[in-house]
This record gives sequence, structure tokens and C-alpha cells, in this order.
Amino acid sequence: MEDLNTPMAQWLAEAGWNESYITLTSKAIIILGILLVASVVTVVFRRLVVPALQRISARTKATWDDHLFSDKVMRRAARLLPPVVWYMLLGAAFYDMPVLLGILHKGCQIYLIVVFLQLVSTFLDTLNDISSQHETLRNRPLKGVYQMINLLTICVGVILIVSILIGQNATTILAGLGASAAIIMLIF
Repeated sequence: MEDLNTPMAQWLAEAGWNESYITLTSKAIIILGILLVASVVTVVFRRLVVPALQRISARTKATWDDHLFSDKVMRRAARLLPPVVWYMLLGAAFYDMPVLLGILHKGCQIYLIVVFLQLVSTFLDTLNDISSQHETLRNRPLKGVYQMINLLTICVGVILIVSILIGQNATTILAGLGASAAIIMLIF
């Protein structure tokens, strides 16, 4: 990762910059580049990939794919891209600050989990819309099933976020929750 910083620092030194500002300026340029790459990837996905998927789904006879590739679902899916790009490229700017890089990676992971939970919620709402339009599924109580799946997904997401924050494996947290639930059941 130092490969990117060294030429930029040399270029800034040749341009006559003060040495105390070169490191800060090179990091700022790399961070702006990372933000630019993330926004370009998101715009390309929204402007090229999403319309292509929607055109393909519009050509099919089935209507369920039109719902799954709707603007609402695709906007949520596009929000997954920036934290992935940030996670992959932040090492270029903060290779010499491992503590800060670790904090930023944890932030990217948490943001990715939150955006994924929003995508799952939107997907389940779309499935509810599809099932309410289908004649044989219209009279079934599927909204409660979708809400239960959404609740379980949120619980798993919260456990994953807590495991990221405390630096433990999610199975360790689940084992601790299971043990505490067993003790509470014995008491009551």
C-alpha cells in the first residue's frame, strides 16, 4: 500500500510543498480518490446495471421479477457497494496507522450489515407485495411470516454488529446468550 503514497509524496515534494504537509495532503488525496471510486462504482451500477436488469426482467412473462428488480430494491442494493469499496481501498491511505485502519474497517463492516438488513427488509416487503397480488397466496397469512423472518434477520444483524464491536466471534456471543437464557429459565 505504500506504493501509492511514495510517488505522490515525491511529486508533492518536487512541487515545493512543505514536508510537514506532504503526508497529510497525500492521505487526503488518496481518501478523495477512494470516495470518487466508490461514487463512480455506485453511479455505474445505478445507471448501467440496474436499467439492464430491469429491461431483461420486463421482457419476461413473469411479473415477480419486475417487483424484485424495481427501483426500490435496486436502490437498496446499490447502497451495498460503497462500504465494500471503502473496505477494500482504505488500506491504501492508512497503511501506516493500523489502529485507525482497524476502526475504519469495523465501521465499514457495521455499515455494510445495516445496509444489508435494509435490503432484506425491502426484499421481504417486495415478496409480500408479490404474494398479495398472486391469487392463490392472497388469502394466506404470509405477512406475519415475512415479519418474523425480518425480525430474525435483524436479531442476527445485531449479534453480528455486537461481535464486531467487541472483537469476538458471533458464535461466542450466541453461546453466552444461550447459557444466560438457561440460567434465567432455571431461576424462574
